[in-house]
Amino acid sequence: PHPLDKCATCMQEKLRKSNSSKRSSRRSTIPNQGISIDFGFIVQASKTDSTRVSRLQGLHGETCYCLIADHFTGALYGECFATKAPPIRFINNWLMKHAPRSDVRDKYVCMDLGGELGRSSEVVSIFEQAGYSIEFTSPNHSHQNGPVERPHQSIATALRTMLHGANLEPKYWPYAFHHYLRTYNCTPHGEL
Repeated sequence: PHPLDKCATCMQEKLRKSNSSKRSSRRSTIPNQGISIDFGFIVQASKTDSTRVSRLQGLHGETCYCLIADHFTGALYGECFATKAPPIRFINNWLMKHAPRSDVRDKYVCMDLGGELGRSSEVVSIFEQAGYSIEFTSPNHSHQNGPVERPHQSIATALRTMLHGANLEPKYWPYAFHHYLRTYNCTPHGEL
């Protein structure tokens, strides 16, 4: 199997998230009025395999990505990172480019209480200053953030497929990640 498929823990713990219910009382009426944000991990340190990170990290040391999902269009936006530090620059750039006008009401962002997002006062402050209300998911209930959690599984499968099909080493995963997002966003999606 491909090196990205060898981790027994990863294989057992693949995310199986469903998209949000169509019957939700909270609805986006325009693009990016309602969004979800989360981190996805390509590789993490392993106690049993000390070479795992060096084999699977990106060309520039990337080990994870931050993903934003739009509840109205289903579009995905993302950036790759070497650490799980709060993605301040990415969020600021995304808001400047994609956030609805300041007069749009009922903007909201869903996120977990991880240290890089929900527990980062700077991240919370950035969204609040942009007029978004913050909705946190309950601990161990990532399914509450389905619009951004479910794509992690599709992204992982797409990255493995692209890298394997092109006979590329795992270190090229950040390029495959961005290519997948561009391709995904070019296809029509139903309203979440």
